[in-house]
Amino acid sequence: MRRFQQNDSALTEKDIIALQIGFTVNKQYRPYKILDAEHKILDLVAQEQYEEAVKVCDSILAINPLDFIALMEKSYSLMKLQKPEASFYREQVMKIIRAV
Repeated sequence: MRRFQQNDSALTEKDIIALQIGFTVNKQYRPYKILDAEHKILDLVAQEQYEEAVKVCDSILAINPLDFIALMEKSYSLMKLQKPEASFYREQVMKIIRAV
């Protein structure tokens, strides 16, 4: 997880898949519990409330650093806010996409 959160370029697609599978045994992993928060993010982005969307993304990522919607929408929101760290999260999204 540390390597993923640091955007380690040496992580392979198999590493990402193993990380996702391994995280499912984590007590924090409750995908259905965060559905409302994920929908809120999508609504905020649709309303162009990017700063608030980033906050909700952060609350999800604190629980599940691999949450695809939170990573994708955080990257997009940061890009719309013209924040340079958008590319950091875009790369995490791309790692997951390539692995899947």
